[in-house]
Amino acid sequence: MSKFQINFYTFYQILEGWAGNKQQSIISKHIKKITFSLEKEINSLLKKNNIKFKIFYDVVDNKTASIEHYKKFVTKNNINVVCQAPNYFKTDDWSQFLSDAIYFDSFNVFKDYNHENIFRTRLTFGSDDAVTQIRKIYPNAKIIFPICLEKNKTSVPKSELEALDLFAKNNGIYLRFINKWKDNNYYNLKDFFSSAKKDEIALLNGYITPFQLNKSSDQPDSKATYNNSRSEFLSVFLENKYDLTLVGLRLDTRLIHNSLNKIDNRFNNKILNLMPDDFVEKLALQDRIFSVNSGIQKNINDYLNWYFQIVIDKVLLIHYLYSKNSADICNENFLSETKKRLSKLDGSKDVFAGSGDLIYFKNQSRPLATNYLVEIKNSAEKNLKMSLFERQLITKKDEKKIVDVSYPNFDFIDIKDISIEDNTFKSNFYFELTTKHKSGIDIIRFNNIIDNDSEIKLIKSEKIENDYFYFRYYISAEFYFFSRAESYPFDIQNIFISYSIIDDQKYGILDGIKNQDIDRKFNSHGWNISSVRSGVIRKKENYHPHFKDSYVLISEENRISYIMSRKSSFTVIKILIPLLFLIALVVYGMYLPSEQIDRVIALLTTSFLSGIALYFSTERPNPLTLTIVDYIFIIFYLIVGLASVSVFVFDFFQDYYITGLAYSRLVLLLLTIGSIFYLYYRRNSFKSRINLDGSED
Repeated sequence: MSKFQINFYTFYQILEGWAGNKQQSIISKHIKKITFSLEKEINSLLKKNNIKFKIFYDVVDNKTASIEHYKKFVTKNNINVVCQAPNYFKTDDWSQFLSDAIYFDSFNVFKDYNHENIFRTRLTFGSDDAVTQIRKIYPNAKIIFPICLEKNKTSVPKSELEALDLFAKNNGIYLRFINKWKDNNYYNLKDFFSSAKKDEIALLNGYITPFQLNKSSDQPDSKATYNNSRSEFLSVFLENKYDLTLVGLRLDTRLIHNSLNKIDNRFNNKILNLMPDDFVEKLALQDRIFSVNSGIQKNINDYLNWYFQIVIDKVLLIHYLYSKNSADICNENFLSETKKRLSKLDGSKDVFAGSGDLIYFKNQSRPLATNYLVEIKNSAEKNLKMSLFERQLITKKDEKKIVDVSYPNFDFIDIKDISIEDNTFKSNFYFELTTKHKSGIDIIRFNNIIDNDSEIKLIKSEKIENDYFYFRYYISAEFYFFSRAESYPFDIQNIFISYSIIDDQKYGILDGIKNQDIDRKFNSHGWNISSVRSGVIRKKENYHPHFKDSYVLISEENRISYIMSRKSSFTVIKILIPLLFLIALVVYGMYLPSEQIDRVIALLTTSFLSGIALYFSTERPNPLTLTIVDYIFIIFYLIVGLASVSVFVFDFFQDYYITGLAYSRLVLLLLTIGSIFYLYYRRNSFKSRINLDGSED
């Protein structure tokens, strides 16, 4: 019986004319690797189901970014799910596409279009929402909306001017028209920057361009030209010191890096960027991205995080819908069944907790989540330093509230006594906390600490700028983790410290620790650091009260994690040397003539008993699973057992004794070679991609 294939459309647009096209091609290659890896993983999980997944990856540039190209691509590949509605072309007639596939839309591509096949998984927010958020964070600031024109204000249609005036009046902001903004080396634009004051904020919009007014859509006619214009605007702002605060709305990380590359990442101005939830790094998503290439640059990793949540998470979403029951799914009923299952994700009874995103719907539209105001800081390194601004407007249960941000950091002294049997390790480290709360570490909960004999000592505290306090603590404690023993003594363990704020309503939120900022220089006591992780882990918990309807809750916690492997193993040395000697005795015995059968039996018996004694004297963990050590001894027992059976059998057939043992030696040689390859494969199968709740992905 053939399987029904669900075809997914994903795309990536290369923006020509950017100083970073090489980087963009690298990003595209990584996306292709990630999608291929995900497709392979999901189809492996769906072996027993009657469906399979196929992810089609489309790379477009200015030459192919057209509706004709899209129509040809989706028709040729019979696309069932469009992970993100394409925004690289404009059309007022989507009807020719919508009846054949499920469309997810995070960019608000469909304008006031009510169609049952469209599900809005919006990560974007409108300019009205952005201004409201900035107003709450900066209640006394003068917010300016700059509109850069190629010509003069007189060239702008009256209807557009009236719309802009209404927008400014409704939001309490000021419009500033910058005529001929590119002329004379951006003279008028620089004049706007230099004349601004410290209490003024200029908005650099992410989707409604302040450079060229579009009549019919928030989307520009040419995405490359549009992004280049914003890049020029940002580059001019960074060239000199200005009092103005610049707030970008959903600025693409590619655009930011493209601008900062021109000034070697060094600047003195205050830049903020209002970003969706993709700014918060998720450990499950990091695991997927680093499984492709653990050495990905920070700026590329930032974009891949964003792309995965916007596009690839939709593949996991469909897999979630059909992982438990895919019976009777076929091409004829796929759309209706998928719509029905998507509609059941209501945020109360069920939520999809993807690798990057939380998805649920109300009237086929996902409610807007928290958007984060991110500060972009000066850096002499290639990687940008981005952190949460000190005040944030967060959304909890449809309520918005201004909260403070606290900034943690870990400075490790050592990690030691990693116990596979007890699932524990010990660590000594300095914990730093910059917060507005005088209680310091009392606002933090270490979720996996074992309280017995833990030591927490205050080393330093001082009041610093912006009403913040700085604390440094010495902590010596034992923590639990989820050990994996299958590959012992070549094991790779995921050591982590989980921490969270005890009451986010009272103490606000924590800024995440970026991967590049994790301490990597400490005493690991015989273990190597293979890679590191840092971010949020989300858990979906199902509740079934007796007198209420069942519901789900999503909990979050911060983790820093070290993927650690043993440097060397004396266990292997203590095993292999004696076993090689014992195997040599077995081989020697199989070359002896039948007249010395008593001696052969003695050698085989001695080898077998010695192997048993060696096994029980070998240091091994005690989990309910077979380790590589166990497999080594099992293979040894097979070799000795087959050799013994061969000797005993052919001893009854003296005419075939020499020939029979010759074939037996060949079989044992092949068994030994095959076993070596198997052990090598098994050792390498337990890589750093280990799910952080203790089970394999």
